Amino acid sequence: MPPDLGAPDGERQPHEMTVLLAWKALDRVTFLPASPDKRFYRQMSGRTDLTSRQFDYLRRLVHRYRRQLGEDHAMRLGAGLKSVQDAGFYDEP
Repeated sequence: MPPDLGAPDGERQPHEMTVLLAWKALDRVTFLPASPDKRFYRQMSGRTDLTSRQFDYLRRLVHRYRRQLGEDHAMRLGAGLKSVQDAGFYDEP
């Protein structure tokens, strides 16, 4: 279960909403037992304060599990995550 996310959705920035949509989409994925992907998901699910490396790993998860998410949904979500990254929200200072 994701942690309490604090601010209601109306107060979130668009890039935070895109990341939250990615976490929500990954809720329905079946991970292999004891996989690093599953561990990362459980530890980070629901967080929007990601480092650039964590954000890259989230993008890789969406790409890796795109067939379980549905191709169209994963492509839209992947494009949204790419636009967030291109905007520089998760670049290292």
